[in-house]
Amino acid sequence: AFGGKCLVPALLGSLVGLACKKFGVPVRIFLDRNTDMRIVAGRAQMFGNYEVAAEKSGKIRGLKFDNVLTCGSAIGFGWFCNMTVPNALSSAYFLPDMLATSKMCFSNQPQQNVCRGPGDIQAAVYMESIIDHVAYATGVPAHEVRRLNMIEDDEKAIEAAKLTKLDGYTAKKMWNEMEQKWDFKARKEAVDAFNAKNSLRKKGICMVPMRYSVNIWKRSSLVNLYPDGSVLVTHGGIDMGQGINVKVAQVVAYELGQLTGEPLDINDIKFQATQSHVTPAATFTGGSTGSEGACESSRRACEILVKRMQPILKDLERKANEAKMKEKADGADTAGEPIAPITFKQVAAAADTANMHMSATGHWADTGEDKATYNCWGVACTEVELDALTGEVVILQSDLAYDAAKSLNPAIDIGQAEGCFAMGIGMMLQEEVLLDQTSGELISNGTWEYKPPLAINIPRVLNIELLKNNQAGRVLSSKASGEPPLCMTTSVLFAVKAAIAAARADAGNTDFFTVDTPLTVTKRLALLEPVRKHPKLSKPLAA
Repeated sequence: AFGGKCLVPALLGSLVGLACKKFGVPVRIFLDRNTDMRIVAGRAQMFGNYEVAAEKSGKIRGLKFDNVLTCGSAIGFGWFCNMTVPNALSSAYFLPDMLATSKMCFSNQPQQNVCRGPGDIQAAVYMESIIDHVAYATGVPAHEVRRLNMIEDDEKAIEAAKLTKLDGYTAKKMWNEMEQKWDFKARKEAVDAFNAKNSLRKKGICMVPMRYSVNIWKRSSLVNLYPDGSVLVTHGGIDMGQGINVKVAQVVAYELGQLTGEPLDINDIKFQATQSHVTPAATFTGGSTGSEGACESSRRACEILVKRMQPILKDLERKANEAKMKEKADGADTAGEPIAPITFKQVAAAADTANMHMSATGHWADTGEDKATYNCWGVACTEVELDALTGEVVILQSDLAYDAAKSLNPAIDIGQAEGCFAMGIGMMLQEEVLLDQTSGELISNGTWEYKPPLAINIPRVLNIELLKNNQAGRVLSSKASGEPPLCMTTSVLFAVKAAIAAARADAGNTDFFTVDTPLTVTKRLALLEPVRKHPKLSKPLAA
């Protein structure tokens, strides 16, 4: 549910627990989709106002920003969004003077919920809106305003932005490289040429940088070693399709393999479902760092096992050397053959025979030296085509470059980025939360009213690549991948806005306008009203 069910299930769990206690039988509850959506309710609605000071060049000198969010009838996770928006607002830009505030408001609506990238994605939309407004006011292209205000890739600028080595700042580097690789200048010229020739179909293109801050929450692991060399891992994270167990298995195979210099066969590593009597006081699996925390706590447990097994390995090696010396003394036919390397399975069997403790626990404390809050970086470019009469949008191409540092598993991280970007498209263009203005009841409680993206809404061309050779991450030099790419979907929103602006300009309307998310067909048609009222549309179209 990407956070949407962090708190609400406690209500259902208490009802089931009460019934189970009263009747003394197992009880299970099932919700139909409409009831489920009414309980989860949707993301918090936000409204932002800003004042910005900028030079004629487009360089931003100061920003005052005020945000208001509705948390519904209870605080829930509203406090998290309330905290995140001001912290995430600056994105990958350097704002020398900024004052950002956020306030929560109660309403008669259901308790609003968190979902993938809560607060961060809204902050990204806000910041790109501000950039777009500065571009309009100064007459400088938005692309150049973005470039001008990005944090520079030098020590002085990085220090001024209060970044650390753990952040491994790469956004400006990726921007410069991808601008050339994606041929942005030529594509922008092609978009302008297309728009000059077409009145009712317009294209837009937008390239944006991204910053996403994460924290590795506390996590514990239990690693059990068996005499046959197999391993059973129980950690405090939940595998919900994000590949946490695959990454943990890789780390366990690597760390235990340090004993003999050969990684374990990943098929020898199994997992037990998370259980509170094995890993107590587990933190929620979220914030994009569940995998990192589970990997590090498991690695530490393996480190303990390796230290215990080292004397046993040395003893086996000693015995092997003694046996070889005896062979040579006896003149055996095998005396000239090299000593066979000791395998991990042999050490495990010997460890059991030696009565070694075959279990170890590891813990990531999220405090002191274990505290790891860092920023993730990325760059995205999206090109769209808009039908100015119907409001239909086709995403022609999206290119993403993401810095996962030294990825624990590139296939998983790219898959996470793909799904994240697709989910963000829904938030940018389709998934509108509709509430009854009188009762506050959720109206969009099914797919008839709520429209998640379908295959037709995915970019015709979607390219994703991971930055290589950045080793700034905390756990084996890796970084998170589950939520950060969501913020790169602002490239979709502002590419659509650019296409709408081109259509309005053709109709003689060059006024500044803002876009709200989701920018649904209805909202797009409202912004395209000047096009439909243009006199040229009252004349027959040329054959």
